[in-house]
Amino acid sequence: MKVWGKNERSWRRKNKRAVSPIIATILLVAITVVLAAVLYILIQQYTKGTGGGAPLGSALAFGNPADATWGTISGYNFTVESASSTLTIGSVIFQVKSPTGAITTTGITISIVNVQGKVEGIYTPATATWGGFTSVCGPAFATACGTTTVITSQNLLSLQITPASSLIGYSLVALGQGGFQGSVPVAVT
Repeated sequence: MKVWGKNERSWRRKNKRAVSPIIATILLVAITVVLAAVLYILIQQYTKGTGGGAPLGSALAFGNPADATWGTISGYNFTVESASSTLTIGSVIFQVKSPTGAITTTGITISIVNVQGKVEGIYTPATATWGGFTSVCGPAFATACGTTTVITSQNLLSLQITPASSLIGYSLVALGQGGFQGSVPVAVT
């Protein structure tokens, strides 16, 4: 049997001292939080849009929807209350969401109509594409229509549904793309 001397025992006792389990846990949690924050900041710069990421909510606002009928087609008209001078038709895509949050695309088209009642463009949610542009558009009908046409407060968004059905409880959601980020939902009541 080996007997330890006095000097060897005191050296051994000194090395057995450690950090308490509570302090060790706190240190591990703190290190994890700091690493998560650093990772979040690093990843965030790669997930932003390329156009600067202006909030769509500050560039576009809709009025309350009103019932509308176009022959056998029913739907809702949304007035554009305000729009940024740089917000173009191509900067916005639309979704129609059911009361449960499911995206509805069947039989729905969205038209942008100017104050004179002329359709400036048609958005098809099923394909997420713009089309149906008229040859000229804008309040003065002086410029060609396209995805670069600026949306103004003189525009009206018409949500058309075929066959005719009610979208009460649904919401129209405008989603920013390119230089605009975020969404603007409008509930159909």
